[in-house]
Amino acid sequence: MLRPRSELDPLLPVQLDDGSECPCVEITDPYSFRASIILPAWPAEFQDMRMRDFVEETLRRQAPAHLALRICWINYGQMQIFESRYRAWERSLAQLSSARPDCDNPPLSDQQKISYAEVLGDLIEIMYQLNNVHPLARLHDCDGSLGESPRVFLDHTNLGTF
Repeated sequence: MLRPRSELDPLLPVQLDDGSECPCVEITDPYSFRASIILPAWPAEFQDMRMRDFVEETLRRQAPAHLALRICWINYGQMQIFESRYRAWERSLAQLSSARPDCDNPPLSDQQKISYAEVLGDLIEIMYQLNNVHPLARLHDCDGSLGESPRVFLDHTNLGTF
């Protein structure tokens, strides 16, 4: 949906081979066969990593096999910013859609095209700045097991303080 519609529209970032020995998959076409799923991390049920794993597995199983999903769990502040930019993009896209050649409406002015490009750029910017938010956990010694306390996994846990 974020594909460019005019020469003024910003493009999604691409990942090209920079000569390093990175085991990452190159993403030379960020538009084909990709979907971003933005989910809230703050509800109590999503503080449980098992529930998140279940949701992510369900999404991946239900998505068509040829789509690569980018699933991002974000906090409330990030969600407010994302939703406001998404709504602005939707409104701007609706104006673009009403100016199609098969409609009776006049074509878009250059200012409207520039406005859409700015709104699209803002949405792309926030989408690539979103960071996964992980549940809070605390390290403890091995002798005093805390039972149901969250387990600590690298890159899946925020470490708290005493």
